[in-house]
Amino acid sequence: MKVLLSIKPIYANKILNWEKIFELRKSIPKNKFDTVIIYSSLPEKRIIWEFKVEEIICEKLDQLWNDVKEWSCINKKFFDEYYKWKEKWYAIKVGNVIKYDKTLSITAYAKIPPQSFMYVNC
Repeated sequence: MKVLLSIKPIYANKILNWEKIFELRKSIPKNKFDTVIIYSSLPEKRIIWEFKVEEIICEKLDQLWNDVKEWSCINKKFFDEYYKWKEKWYAIKVGNVIKYDKTLSITAYAKIPPQSFMYVNC
């Protein structure tokens, strides 16, 4: 199964260039998924590529930071702010990246971009 995630362009491009291999999330879909389709949010507003999920990590805050700090493209202060007040913390590890020949409008999958994620049937 595939999910569509909205990601800021700066982070989407860092994933594409292998500078960022962990996509941090406060929550993840309940149904198992193996592929993430990337919707690059404002100002691009395009579906640009997808990646295979290598692993989903769910750990205590300090352990998660130790696992992702080198490859998350954020600092500790941002990390602590992003994850405060959460009981579970998630990181999606990027696997094989598949760049599309042509970017797509969100209307290829939905009327509007998801706030967090949405399931996609392909």
